[in-house]
Amino acid sequence: MPLGVKCTDNYIYARIFNDSRLYSKINDGIRIFIYPVLDARIFYQSLKGELKTIYTADSQCYIIPDIHTYVEGIIKRVTHSKNYKRIEVKPLNKSSALELLDKGYSRADGCLIELMVYYTKLQADVIEKNDYCKIYYVCSESVKRSTSREYYLKILDELRC
Repeated sequence: MPLGVKCTDNYIYARIFNDSRLYSKINDGIRIFIYPVLDARIFYQSLKGELKTIYTADSQCYIIPDIHTYVEGIIKRVTHSKNYKRIEVKPLNKSSALELLDKGYSRADGCLIELMVYYTKLQADVIEKNDYCKIYYVCSESVKRSTSREYYLKILDELRC
């Protein structure tokens, strides 16, 4: 299933919403594979339940056989909330994990690009500042939730309304 992740130096964090197929399978101590992808078709196939996965007895979890780039980790803690479970994943190979996840899709990239498009419209007096500020608020919330990377937050700060 499509899963947004946020990385720190030691852990990968994600929220698993209660209406997802993955929700009931998430518990402390299980092994998880996270696939950093850029192709929206893979997200869509997963969302629709059409992505081919196989269960492997040796790793005791599902893998995507056609995608060979992944981050393997162990769920160290699950925190329950009303609508989701927040998981903390300890990558088994930390150095390559963060590097791989950096190559995958980031909501922060899309939000910042969209915000920069509107920023140029604001500079050209094509949109009103109030409209830009509404877009800034939505995009900034998404960026803050999806990353802790300093360069994203610096860009966000420079585009502040």
